[in-house]
Amino acid sequence: MRLKHVYLLRDGNGNVVDVGESYNPESRLYAKTKMASQSNRKTNFYGRTDITQEIVSSWPTEKEARAEEERLKRYYGLIVTERNGGLPRKLTMEQVKEIRSKYTPYK
Repeated sequence: MRLKHVYLLRDGNGNVVDVGESYNPESRLYAKTKMASQSNRKTNFYGRTDITQEIVSSWPTEKEARAEEERLKRYYGLIVTERNGGLPRKLTMEQVKEIRSKYTPYK
């Protein structure tokens, strides 16, 4: 059975800078610190040598691992993102009103 691992990334001062989940956390850390993304943009951690990884739990299903990742992100005050493009899960009513005020429907 493959386990999905939930991990913390810490900076040189021991602060949690990211929480993630992966089947292969070691290669994920390598990808975040050593490789440019597929869109040729570098990640926030690209080239950093002070980032360390701590595996905090392992889960039999992706759903359980994702729930734990989200819980830890909230605990550490990090942004919880959707899987589709990194957008926030929900907009506030103020954000909705602001977007609608800028939108002119085609007539």
